[in-house]
Amino acid sequence: MLSEGCKGDAIELTLILKREEYAPLRKLLRSGRTLFLQTNVDHAWWVRPVGDIQAEVQVSGQRFVDPIR
Repeated sequence: MLSEGCKGDAIELTLILKREEYAPLRKLLRSGRTLFLQTNVDHAWWVRPVGDIQAEVQVSGQRFVDPIR
């Protein structure tokens, strides 16, 4: 296997999550583990979450009973 080694870059992702998805993802992001992100075609990346990960509740008619973050 040939490799150029590990390289680093900062990216920003916007995720839209329902209530039941938010807590498990937040726990995973705070775990300090390196994550493997993969598209549904042929791209994949190893990523490590760093810094302050922000979340906000999206404005919707159901935001008080079923928030989307």
